[in-house]
Amino acid sequence: MGSMAAMVLDQRHVPISVFGFEDDSMDAVANHEIAAAAVSPLAAGYYNLIHPNATLRILGFDETEPALTWNVAVGMVRPDDALQREIDAAVEKLRSDGTIDQIYRRYGVALERPK
Repeated sequence: MGSMAAMVLDQRHVPISVFGFEDDSMDAVANHEIAAAAVSPLAAGYYNLIHPNATLRILGFDETEPALTWNVAVGMVRPDDALQREIDAAVEKLRSDGTIDQIYRRYGVALERPK
């Protein structure tokens, strides 16, 4: 309730069920109580990792719907240009040497490149 996915579905007059946690909604899909769930790809990947006998098929959101696509960012209260450059360099190093991909895979998550 209150998520961008819920708002988009409401605008399209699609009835929804509200769950307190993403795991609860994925359990409901796995138990055939509901047909689908709008959850983060991170949660879905990890759910599949820890529930190997109830693997859910993960479909991406409609990328033509701007409200359902976004990149992850880090905000800094007092921007510090030197610190930002160091963070950017460290993240780029971890991305280019495969460390970030390896960490994501360990948790069953497919890493999406920034768009």
